[in-house]
Amino acid sequence: EIIHSLLEDDLADDLEVARARWAARAHAEGLSPHEVQTRFGELQHHLQVAASDPRLRRALDATGYSEVNFQLKHGDIILRGQIDRLWLDPDTEEWVVLDYKSERVTSTGAMLASATHSRQLLAYGWAARKILRANGDERAIRGELYFTETGDLFPLGTWSEADFQTFEGLLDEIGAFAHLDW
Repeated sequence: EIIHSLLEDDLADDLEVARARWAARAHAEGLSPHEVQTRFGELQHHLQVAASDPRLRRALDATGYSEVNFQLKHGDIILRGQIDRLWLDPDTEEWVVLDYKSERVTSTGAMLASATHSRQLLAYGWAARKILRANGDERAIRGELYFTETGDLFPLGTWSEADFQTFEGLLDEIGAFAHLDW
């Protein structure tokens, strides 16, 4: 949360603000002074990596929206979430669902982790499509994962209508399963 807010507020290189936000969060979580200091060092590393990355800067400077909350209904299923960054790529005119991941990974582990998160990003892409189409925007949507610890950016490609239909099929299956008599 702190990394997200600092990136979205364009404060990744402001250590005073980062320290203040971190101290408030750490206090709320009841962390020991040692944990506060150790984990602030980790936070600082993530912010330095992100603040110096021109690919991330490009996404943050582009037309777009930050922390897009959604609650959408499909059949009997209500899907809730928050898209970290939804930005319009000026080169391709595609919308990009960008999700920040601060989990501890190596560069090679980030590739495996991106596969783990691909369904989550598809759900976010489905939600973005619903929101954008409700506003008359029919442009394509693609996904990207950004790992703040390593600076790895993994493009997940542009989603097709078939991808979104498959996702809706999964939601239908979940809805049917929820209606089973136990």
